[in-house]
Amino acid sequence: MTPISCIDPMNGAVVRTVEMPALNITSMCWGGPAYDVMYVTTARHDTPLEVLKAKPLAGAVFEITGLGCKGTPPFLATIDGDIVNKIKRDA
Repeated sequence: MTPISCIDPMNGAVVRTVEMPALNITSMCWGGPAYDVMYVTTARHDTPLEVLKAKPLAGAVFEITGLGCKGTPPFLATIDGDIVNKIKRDA
């Protein structure tokens, strides 16, 4: 199993660990109406066949509920198009 760990940013302590049935975790985000569903993506590219036999869920997307914690809504911003164009020109 491959763990995902929740770390307390104040003291660095591991608060919770969620064991995942796949290797190569690539990303994680919160979703659902209350942002209490954790979505985890994994990869299988270049994974040897013998590893895939042992970890057949490599490359899957997982939905995990019941963790008792949640994320926050995304911050929506309005960006002036002139500023974006200036950044592109100056890059």
